[in-house]
This record gives sequence, C-alpha cells and structure tokens, in this order.
Amino acid sequence: MAKILYFGPLADMLHKESEQLPLPVEVRTVSELLGHLRNRGNEWSLYLTEDKLQTTINRQFVSLQTAIKDTDEIALIPIARRI
Repeated sequence: MAKILYFGPLADMLHKESEQLPLPVEVRTVSELLGHLRNRGNEWSLYLTEDKLQTTINRQFVSLQTAIKDTDEIALIPIARRI
C-alpha cells in the first residue's frame, strides 16, 4: 500500500494527516492519484486540484506525470497562496 501524507491546512480541511492506500491498477501517476482521490467528492474534489498542490514521492519533489507505485510515500503539500 502507498502511504499518502497530507500537509499543512490540507490535513485540516480533509480531516486526516495520512492514510495507507492500495493503489488501483489504473492509478499509475501522481495526476491519476489526484483524480482518484477527488472522486471521494466534497472537500477532496475542491482541494486536490493540480494547481493547488506540490507533490513529493519518497521525499523528492516530482511532476504530475511521475509514476507511482504501491510502496511509495506520497506527500501532498498545499501551495499556500492557492488554497
């Protein structure tokens, strides 16, 4: 399972700081992960847009098209001026 970390005000808005998430087969990139999480609706679809976040995989900043795998630690970090 991938470990997803939510930082700063994002953790408050989503009411969680982290979670273990089995990645569906169709989720292969950061962008696809964000889309998958937005499908949860409400706050998820509002705050997890690509223009509001920076992402790290295993503590390295990455682009939206970076591949992800089930063993990764993926951090979602809000861009302060855009939330």
